[in-house]
Amino acid sequence: MGISKRSLLAILISMTLFPPLALALTLDEAKRGKAVGELANGYIGVVEASPEVTALVEEINQKRKALYQSIAEKNGTPLSVVEKVGAKEAFQKSPPGALLQASSGGWVPKK
Repeated sequence: MGISKRSLLAILISMTLFPPLALALTLDEAKRGKAVGELANGYIGVVEASPEVTALVEEINQKRKALYQSIAEKNGTPLSVVEKVGAKEAFQKSPPGALLQASSGGWVPKK
């Protein structure tokens, strides 16, 4: 039984989307504190800036981009497609109350 490339991308991203546990706790804290939110492009965005939040966002986004590029190259898929799948997975995995980027560009809490 075969698996579609789209399904494979979703599985790979969902398994590796978030950083290692030490950073995930920091990311979770930043999300709970509404200092960061999930962007519609598959990356994390700063909602309330501080040096710690900015550093966390930069590190997570660098790791996500490297992951997305790797998946895109392995599957012959455009980076933008992998980023969209990553965003969808991140939105789905975010807990209620986490901030998500709305189509208007603003932030809305996940219900």
